Amino acid sequence: MVEYFKMGVITSPHGVQGEVKVFPTTDNVAHFKKIKDCYLKNGKTYVPAKITGCKFFKGMVIVHLEGYDDRDSVERLRRKEIYVDRANADPLKEGEYYMADIIGYDIYNIDAETETDVENFDPDKTVLVGKIRDYIDTAVHPVITAEDTEGNERLIPAIHQFVKKVDHDAERVYVCLIKGM
Repeated sequence: MVEYFKMGVITSPHGVQGEVKVFPTTDNVAHFKKIKDCYLKNGKTYVPAKITGCKFFKGMVIVHLEGYDDRDSVERLRRKEIYVDRANADPLKEGEYYMADIIGYDIYNIDAETETDVENFDPDKTVLVGKIRDYIDTAVHPVITAEDTEGNERLIPAIHQFVKKVDHDAERVYVCLIKGM
């Protein structure tokens, strides 16, 4: 399982007091208000940081990080990604999962033409589609990037109409694809 989850990307300084604008990559931007401990990704390492202030402005999150008190000190943070560890991540509700946790899972398709009830399907009657390689956060919803069994890339919207079940024990995601997907 993944230990760190991306919350956003620093785009630029904001003002002269050491604040930065953050483009959020999380569904719950209000969670920024609750977070104190975070990490700035530097190459392959995660450098601890503390959020000491947070506000929202025109779709962006404005944060102040401890130890960065002027515009010059935050200038070098442009394009740095802000992460939170699993312990401080937004809690999951029943049936939810972190997209980062399903990378590497196999995808199986539920054939809607042979299954009369795709919500209560028989896993033994599903067909291997491929493997999840990554996901893309879009403005509307996340999209699963998968490699099918023939090596082709497939994009699958990560919404309930397509993703029917995530089985963490078997490391499988069951989907109901429409023709052409």
